[in-house]
Amino acid sequence: MAAIGALYEMEQVQSKDLFESAKKMIQLYLEERRKADVRKADHRKAGVDHGHRSPENSVHTPVWLVQAMLLNVVYGHNCGDKTAGDIASTHCAALVSLARAAELLRPQSMHGPNRDVQMGEGSMSPEDWNTGGAKSDIPEDQQEWYNWKTIEERKRTLYAVFILSSLLVSAYNHTPALTNSEIILDLPCDEEFWSADSAQSFYSRGGSRLADHNQITFHDALGELLRTSEKQQQQHQNAHGQMFGSPNTQDLPKVSFRKMANGA
Repeated sequence: MAAIGALYEMEQVQSKDLFESAKKMIQLYLEERRKADVRKADHRKAGVDHGHRSPENSVHTPVWLVQAMLLNVVYGHNCGDKTAGDIASTHCAALVSLARAAELLRPQSMHGPNRDVQMGEGSMSPEDWNTGGAKSDIPEDQQEWYNWKTIEERKRTLYAVFILSSLLVSAYNHTPALTNSEIILDLPCDEEFWSADSAQSFYSRGGSRLADHNQITFHDALGELLRTSEKQQQQHQNAHGQMFGSPNTQDLPKVSFRKMANGA
């Protein structure tokens, strides 16, 4: 994010240095994670690990890693450097793979287990980041807001990845890395709920019940969008071509779309 900000301020040298540092940090984490996986595999082969095995992908792919890779790809396509742009294009498929590994395409329940890890200031190993580093000291009166915000963050991260993938398809004729049929999530919520900066502010606006009261799935929204022209033509015919009776209400749009931002 700092690299993108420096690029916006036309500080090219500082921006490039920050970008290179960000890439190295991501690569360092991925390398440490790979080593941890090798150690776990060795322990299992030796019969040391007899404990419960949780799903590997979801444990080993925190949302912040997807977000960091997403920002790197965005930077690569906007920095004006051809080499960085080409690398960013090749990384888009890896970005989508990370999103799948983090189970961002799967709807989450507010009452289900929260595997996401919040990055702290302490020094933690990849195992700590992925398993034992999650904060559990959330006040009870803020738990609902925290759980809802975590789910909404995951959703918005996925849509940011989808938008980037779609832009590459339309701008560079790339093969889609993430297809429409794979997304089974609801659209992001109204901005007034997402912009709440505290639990009290969130609850004063109605909490999770009102935040989710007018949700529409991506599939339904896309269908309505693609049928808009057809329905407008039908309405025009009903208004000017029928002298008797009233228009068929089944032909009228059923969804009222709202302005929203899909960013993370």
